[in-house]
Amino acid sequence: LAEEALHIYMEGERECVNKISCPDDIYKLMRFLSLESEEYFYAIFTRQNNEVIKYIEAGHGTQTATLADCRKIIREALLCKATVIYIVHNHPSGTRHPSRMDDTLTININNACKFFNIRLADHVIICNGNYYSYHEEGKL
Repeated sequence: LAEEALHIYMEGERECVNKISCPDDIYKLMRFLSLESEEYFYAIFTRQNNEVIKYIEAGHGTQTATLADCRKIIREALLCKATVIYIVHNHPSGTRHPSRMDDTLTININNACKFFNIRLADHVIICNGNYYSYHEEGKL
């Protein structure tokens, strides 16, 4: 019951981020993911100036893995006329660093984005009140 109350509180405390200027903005927008016991994968769509248009859940998995539907992400980006995408998911296991599967998924989504002239700006992994940024680590 306490965990559910905390989850509801965190949902209500989700910061209103209208523009993304750094990975910390992504964390502020999506920090509720750090409370989840299963992996969730989201895509955030922005204009060229990084003004947030919308975000969607693009995948939901288990405690240790999730798959994201690359076609769904690209379709949503095209429909809302986004030119920049940020992807984010959580690691309930507490492991901050990406797995090989995370790396492969990032590469696949980045390649699909390039085909449609959309920029994949970052992939952020949220866990234990902290995050890992592919962009900050020079991996994207």
